[in-house]
Amino acid sequence: MSTTLPNGLRVIVQPETISDTVTVFGQVKTNQDLQAAKGEEGIASVLEGLFPFGTADMNRLQFQQALDQISARVSAGSSFSLAVPAAHFAEGMKLLADNELHPALPAQAFAVVQKQTAGMVAGQLQSPAFLTELGLGQALLPANDPQLRHATPQNVMGLGLEQVKQYYAQTFRPDMTTIVIVGKVDPAQATQMVAQAFGEWKATGAKPDVEYAAVPANKPGQFHVPDASASQDSVGSWRRPSTSPALIRPATR
Repeated sequence: MSTTLPNGLRVIVQPETISDTVTVFGQVKTNQDLQAAKGEEGIASVLEGLFPFGTADMNRLQFQQALDQISARVSAGSSFSLAVPAAHFAEGMKLLADNELHPALPAQAFAVVQKQTAGMVAGQLQSPAFLTELGLGQALLPANDPQLRHATPQNVMGLGLEQVKQYYAQTFRPDMTTIVIVGKVDPAQATQMVAQAFGEWKATGAKPDVEYAAVPANKPGQFHVPDASASQDSVGSWRRPSTSPALIRPATR
């Protein structure tokens, strides 16, 4: 069963009776390369790192206690999920919606996540995998293509919490979101529970285009990336990917 709510959120329900657990998967379609302002590369990763720190009404420990009371697991962000016993599905959906729509985004946690993200980026920029992806992107894509954007430690440390909050408000929209529910649920009732939990979520402004533009054919070329740890060769193919979140992605996202 597939339904689109009045706010544009798409809900897909697949009833299954093999288990008493109901599993929910959600995706907000975003693209940092096209939606983040210049100099804000890495902002999506900082935002993702802040979701585990509770909601506007419950701190991290309180939120976890609420989940433990119904034996539920929640992960929030641009990709989000819920696993909960069928008997507590309604409560689980409310907690998931609270975390997804009203994240705490606390200043103290922001400082920690910002430093952690900057350190991770610094290491990845030196990795052979990153250098290979960057070389492929520069060979296959036009100069200044948005897909060549990537985070640096300087970009990440230059971010402010208000910028992260603005990015969240700009990119997290119900009309860019799909929720899939699998488990021992009635499709109509499950859809109604999603409507109750997420129905007040509203989008403002025009729906964004988060797909990369087509690119011309590339010329043959080659480049070399030193990698002392490599023990064998590998051959692969590359295609312009669809959008999904990642920390830094010069050629894939």
